[in-house]
Amino acid sequence: MGLLPVVLAIVFLAGPGALEAPAGDVPATLDLTPAERRFIQEHPVVTIGAGESFDPFINRNPDGSLSGIDIDVTRLISEKTGLTFRFTLGEWKDIVKRAERGELDGLSSTIAHPNRSRFFNFTTPYAEYSNVIITAKGNPKEIHGLKDLDGKRAAVMSGNLNNLRTVRRAGVDVEIVREKDAHDVLRSVAMGRADFTVSGEPAFYITAKLGLAGFLETAFPTGEITKLRFSIRKDLPLLVSIIDKALRAIPTDAIVAIRTKWLSGAAWTPANSDGSIKLTLKERDYLSIHHTLGVCVEDDRPPFGWFSPNGEYRGMDADFIRLADASLGSNAKLLPIKSRAPFKDLLDNKCDIAAMAEAPDAPEPGVALTTPFLSFPYVIAATADKRYVTDFRPEDGHVFAVVADSPAIPLLRRTYPGIHLRTTASMDDGMKGVLDGTFFGMIGQAPAVTYAIQKKFLTELKIIGQTSLTARYSVATRASPPELIDILQKIVGNFKDSEKQRVVNKWMAVKYEKGMDTVLIRNILLGAAVLLAAALFWSWTLGRAKRRAETALAAEREAVRANLNFIDMISHEYRSPLSVISSNLDLIEEKTENGVEGNMDRELTRMRNATRRLVNIFTSSLTKIRVENAGMRPSVRPIDLGRLLRTASRDIKNAYPKHTIETPPEKAFLIAECDPDLINTAVLNVLDNACKYSKADRPVAVSLETKDGKAVITVRDGGAGVPGEDLGRIFEKYYRGRNVGEKRGAGIGLHLVKTIAGLHGGAARAASTSGEGTVVTIELPLAQTKRGRQ
Repeated sequence: MGLLPVVLAIVFLAGPGALEAPAGDVPATLDLTPAERRFIQEHPVVTIGAGESFDPFINRNPDGSLSGIDIDVTRLISEKTGLTFRFTLGEWKDIVKRAERGELDGLSSTIAHPNRSRFFNFTTPYAEYSNVIITAKGNPKEIHGLKDLDGKRAAVMSGNLNNLRTVRRAGVDVEIVREKDAHDVLRSVAMGRADFTVSGEPAFYITAKLGLAGFLETAFPTGEITKLRFSIRKDLPLLVSIIDKALRAIPTDAIVAIRTKWLSGAAWTPANSDGSIKLTLKERDYLSIHHTLGVCVEDDRPPFGWFSPNGEYRGMDADFIRLADASLGSNAKLLPIKSRAPFKDLLDNKCDIAAMAEAPDAPEPGVALTTPFLSFPYVIAATADKRYVTDFRPEDGHVFAVVADSPAIPLLRRTYPGIHLRTTASMDDGMKGVLDGTFFGMIGQAPAVTYAIQKKFLTELKIIGQTSLTARYSVATRASPPELIDILQKIVGNFKDSEKQRVVNKWMAVKYEKGMDTVLIRNILLGAAVLLAAALFWSWTLGRAKRRAETALAAEREAVRANLNFIDMISHEYRSPLSVISSNLDLIEEKTENGVEGNMDRELTRMRNATRRLVNIFTSSLTKIRVENAGMRPSVRPIDLGRLLRTASRDIKNAYPKHTIETPPEKAFLIAECDPDLINTAVLNVLDNACKYSKADRPVAVSLETKDGKAVITVRDGGAGVPGEDLGRIFEKYYRGRNVGEKRGAGIGLHLVKTIAGLHGGAARAASTSGEGTVVTIELPLAQTKRGRQ
């Protein structure tokens, strides 16, 4: 358990305000009013709703009883008041609706959220914890602060307002991935369906319970505290006051003892010190009933799994089954069963587990998967005379073989539109088809392709490259009952990286038992000597040609890199406004679902602004394509530059609401001969740069004047400025200054500005002083009949 979980656990268990108990001696009996005592007599049983997966606050035991923090706290309240608490568990969103309809007296483990105040009053907090951002292991999205959450996907339990509130307060736009319960939220992050979630110490408990230890980590604390309370129906105000008095009367050390009982052992590991798996009572009962677990395995798919002539099951699959059996440390025996359709066999109850199941493109109904514990790229095998490709792009006329029923088939067709695929019964059949010219190449997972080449096609075939697809292997079982998938997740989480690497290395390095042919070796050495002499003869000529080719290739790679940067930028720019629209629709939906109409102006305004920004980006993108097209001529006509500048400034202001943009006054009226779409694009690019690289407290000034018979547009910002060595190059295509930091961009904006000005017979210039800002001017020809208004 790292330092951060320990610190957070201390805050959770003993932090100030955990119970808001009064200082001094705690009264032995409650000072209840006559009305409160009468309420208890008339309403002795309190029905409370909770989520099915709210552990460690609520746990359903194998015998049907309930345990957890909420149960222990309400037991103490019962001792003080005489009330009996009965809990109803279910999917959280449904439980909340039932409580709102008056079918339940209240809810546990809730926050005092304004959206629920229409239906509930809130008690004194009985627990609190610090919120942290949780990501997949290794923090693949590099989320280190609140600003890094922008544009990311957040896993949120349906009906949970606390996580949504935390994300909204961060002031970032995220895509919401809704999950059924807290377990699925953490699985979503571990599996990569979401980039992060917001939680606290309870997540450590669930992570240990589910075996997700090796797949999650804490990124950073948000600085917010979650205080848990009981939400009690509005028509039961006396119940709130009774519970509050009871909570204040419970000694603080009694509350801390409850937290310690449930959370002191929570850690990011599913295993005991001896390496055995920690199982809950419910999981142990499951294994005691199911002594033998049937495992679906494929019998002719080396190096993953196959049966030897003497009936021994071999391969990676077999080794991981043995590892699982050893780490489980129980009397459950894993029984290999020959199968070619593991998911179907699981659903048909022919077996219980698929030990190495490749995760499908879409979720398989009725099937549950652990987090992946191995991954391999899909590679291409071809004849030895084919050249190696660094960026796989299928060419017309090339046909590729792939094993039938491979999960990669739909992914290949979606990733590489137009690719010609033909299925084969096995890897060997595909390899033979490559040899006889039926197929250009064979696509398969790296271990299977490597194994086949080493065993049968060593001198004839080779791997010439890899696709962008990756096969991820999990353990699969039926989704119900949930105990088995939880057990399997713990097993997978207990696999050590060294153990996994040892298994992979064992079967990727193939040993041969054939005798050595000395005549063949002598002939090979003789041939090698002849080839060496020829190689020396050609080396000088080839070296010179190679250097020329490398120079051309370097230039091509730089152009490709720059274009990819531009595509990445466009992708991000489209995603951000769409995330604003999506997340605000989610928020409006929640308010509507909770019966809170409220003032929607803020959310609707943000969506309108985001939509306008999206349209501007799309229009700008089309304009860029027009400008880059050879022979393009602007469609000029007289336009009012003053009006154009004011409109463009308003559009940019929507994207940068905290910035101040000073525009020409309404009376500024100047007619120029221009293509309005192109000039609007140029102005938007300059204004966007000015706001992007300036602090919000430094205004951006836009002015318009005439000089030497031309209209001059000037945009002045208060940013860091452009270093002298970069200033002369900022109008170059794809060039970006060295002081731009992490600001997104592709270096095409100012190049486009200069190109547009040139198409109009004008010019674009820039001047800058380090630390004081940058001034960009655009000169355009005035209309033949110039009009002005003073």
